[in-house]
Amino acid sequence: MQTIKSHARINFFNAKLNDSSIMMLGSLYCFVCAANHLSFTLAAKDLFLTQGAVSSRIKKLEEYLGFKLFLRFNRSIQLTEEGKQLLATLEKSFHSLSTTICDLQNNDCSGDLFSFSTTILFHELADSEISRF
Repeated sequence: MQTIKSHARINFFNAKLNDSSIMMLGSLYCFVCAANHLSFTLAAKDLFLTQGAVSSRIKKLEEYLGFKLFLRFNRSIQLTEEGKQLLATLEKSFHSLSTTICDLQNNDCSGDLFSFSTTILFHELADSEISRF
C-alpha cells in the first residue's frame, strides 16, 4: 500500500505535465462531481459519461491513491474521512484555478462561471485521455 502512495506522489507532483497527471486531474474532477452529488449516476449526467465510467474512474483513482474515497452501500455512497479532506482541498484548488484563469482573461467571474469553466476544463482534459483510463 505504501508504494502506491509514493507512486502517486511522485507522478502527480512531477514538474512536467504528463499523461499520468492529466488523467489524475480528470479523475479528481470526476471525484469532486460525484462527491458533491453523493451519486455516481448524477455525476455521470453532469460529466456526459456513463455511470459505469464514473464508477471505474473513482475505483482506479482510489487504487492509485491507496485509500478509499467513498463508502459504498446498496443505493447510496458516502464520503470517507479521507474523501472529505480531499474534497475540501480540491474545491479550493479548482476555485483558485478558475479565479486565476478569469483574472488572466480580465473577466468578472461568478460562481456559475466557475462551475462552467471547470466543466469545460475537465472535458478538454478528458477528451484527450478518456480512452486511456
